[in-house]
Amino acid sequence: HWIQVLHAVFQNVWVCRGIGLVYLFVVFSILIAFMAPDSGFRRFMKLLSNYWLGVLVYAIMTLGIADGVRLIIKYPLKNINFPGREILFSNVGTAVIGTVCAVIISVISIYGVINAGNIQTTKYEISVGKKAGKLKSLNVVLIADLHLGYNIGCRQMEQMAEKINAQNPDLVVVAGDIFDNSYDGMDDPEGIKAQLKSIKSKYGVYAVYGNHDIDEKILMGFTFDWGGKQLHSEKMTNFMKECNIKLINDESVLINDEFYLVGRRDTDKPGTEDGTRAEISELTKDLDKTKPIFVLSHEPDELQKTAD
Repeated sequence: HWIQVLHAVFQNVWVCRGIGLVYLFVVFSILIAFMAPDSGFRRFMKLLSNYWLGVLVYAIMTLGIADGVRLIIKYPLKNINFPGREILFSNVGTAVIGTVCAVIISVISIYGVINAGNIQTTKYEISVGKKAGKLKSLNVVLIADLHLGYNIGCRQMEQMAEKINAQNPDLVVVAGDIFDNSYDGMDDPEGIKAQLKSIKSKYGVYAVYGNHDIDEKILMGFTFDWGGKQLHSEKMTNFMKECNIKLINDESVLINDEFYLVGRRDTDKPGTEDGTRAEISELTKDLDKTKPIFVLSHEPDELQKTAD
């Protein structure tokens, strides 16, 4: 309705049908990307659908507020007269309000795309009341939710590696969701691998898997149980080894005889044959509790049990 009042050309039935077809193509890009075989076309549709989902959210919010206000003015407040009321519901009013909404949606969406590539560093100072040999301080860099795949690749990982190395870390830990449900979603695995291998850390780089580190179909940002066991991909695990990143899923490691690092499997998708993960008490029963113990988990839970 908005574009039809903008110009007479949009009132032409064939122009409307053309716009409708383009719109339907964008809307169904989600299903097309989901069903298409691995190819350059599928990659394009995946990118298109991912951006479309973001724009759609902002469009629903913006139009919902705009039309909600108009409906309130039109019906519950219909007996209240104010200057410009008639213009508000005229073609001119529709054109102006629609244009304002389009600008808001466009600006927020473009800002979102730009901001997504702006990696921020947040610093925390934490005191641990334990002795760790001669170690007085430890500089740990924690990263999570890389979601390597259709939208995240070499460019982002180059910036990530630079940000990490700028911190001069003693230890780097990756708290899951390294992949975005697909190994093949990465456009340049070797290039990404080179960037991850460039990370410098005194004690190395350790990681646990998250709920998206399973090679499976994903629709509209959600995964479903499509049948079969949800096991970790051998391709992903080999990729991590080649990046010199040590996976510690349901394992503990004593680092430099000074502190422990305990890695937990994901709560929702542990990636095991029977779908279970070890208890925290089992993972820590043989550890020297006088030393600091750091627990790495994608979805931290059982906080009190872990503390105990």
